[in-house]
Amino acid sequence: MKKIIFTIAITAIMTGTMLTNCQTQDKKIKDAQDELKEAKEDEAEAQIELNNIKQDSISEYQKLKKEYEARINENEKDIAEFKKDIAKEAKEIRKESEKKLTKLEEKNNNLKTKLAI
Repeated sequence: MKKIIFTIAITAIMTGTMLTNCQTQDKKIKDAQDELKEAKEDEAEAQIELNNIKQDSISEYQKLKKEYEARINENEKDIAEFKKDIAKEAKEIRKESEKKLTKLEEKNNNLKTKLAI
């Protein structure tokens, strides 16, 4: 009789342990799946945010590029007018003005180069 009670008790303990372990593993699996799902959602949100930031950066760059191109065109017009004015000046003043003109053209060309990069 003692053997039967002892066998039943051991069987009950083993069954309880197995059920407890199974539930814990099932819960761990479910928790891991939930965490994976949340991580995927976070990744998707981060990707959307990254795409928005890229679009904003591209738009801002294009806007600035247009502004600089307009400024370069204005500079070229000013340089052309300055050349006309220089032609009318006396020789002494013309040399100084031509030096200034050369510097302005260099700066404008540097802006073009930087914008092209």
